[in-house]
This record gives sequence, C-alpha cells and structure tokens, in this order.
Amino acid sequence: MSTERKVRSLVQVRANGYALALLDPKLQDDEDVVLCAVAVTGAALEFASPRLRAHKPVVLAAVRQDGLALHHAAEAMRSDRDVVTAAMRSNFIVYALASRELRSDEAYMLHLFKNEVRDQLLCGFMPQEIPALIAEELQMREARKRQFLLTTQ
Repeated sequence: MSTERKVRSLVQVRANGYALALLDPKLQDDEDVVLCAVAVTGAALEFASPRLRAHKPVVLAAVRQDGLALHHAAEAMRSDRDVVTAAMRSNFIVYALASRELRSDEAYMLHLFKNEVRDQLLCGFMPQEIPALIAEELQMREARKRQFLLTTQ
C-alpha cells in the first residue's frame, strides 16, 4: 500500500470515521487508519478488521469516543475490565453489553456504578429500560452511518 493512499485514507476518516467502511480491507486492518477513524466515530469500529476489533488499544479508543462501540468489539473485549470501564464512563448503559462474567462480578459492578458512572445514574433510568435505550442509541448511529454512506456514493 502506498504512503499517499494511506495519507488520503487518514484524511477521509478524520473527516468522518464512517469513511472506514469505504476503504480497502487492507486499510481497515491498518491500526493507524482505524485508530484515527474510531477517535472521531467510535462506532466505526464496526468496519475495522476482526483483528483490530479484538485489539485492546483500538477498542479502548473506540469506546472512549462512544461507549456503544463495545457492541462492535470482539467478544473477548466485552470481558476486559479496562475496556468495559472505559465504555461505561462514556455511556453507563453499555453495562448490558459486558460479558455475563463481568456483569456477575458484584464487587466490580458495584465499584463501577458507585465510583465511575454515579453521576450518569442520577438521570433516572430504570434497569428494565436499558435494552430499549441501547437499541434506540444503536438505531440512531445506524441512521447516521447510512446517511453518510448514501451521501458518499
């Protein structure tokens, strides 16, 4: 891959992370390009190669930008305490996307809700509302992605 092509790709994903969807698979597997994309649009993690969706630095960058990017991370990342903590700091409702093992760890979850996301909890959502909130948030991101992809064709 040429340096010029990579530079062009970096410019594209800086403008809109969803541009990652339009790039060659080799660029979707380039850590620099993907990191740039997810720093702008965490949900662009969806278009990263499977290798990078399982690569902790990339996933951390994505979930710090948008906690719901955890939805697109490799399954193993949903069990990683650092990743889930970063995702929850961004958006506490993603606790539902964490692995069952982490959700069952009472001490860990109590620490998160007490020390990491407490201010977010004061918004008053009830636990039974969380799956619907996640679905609604993911639909909004899907609409933004579709809009971008339609306007670039």
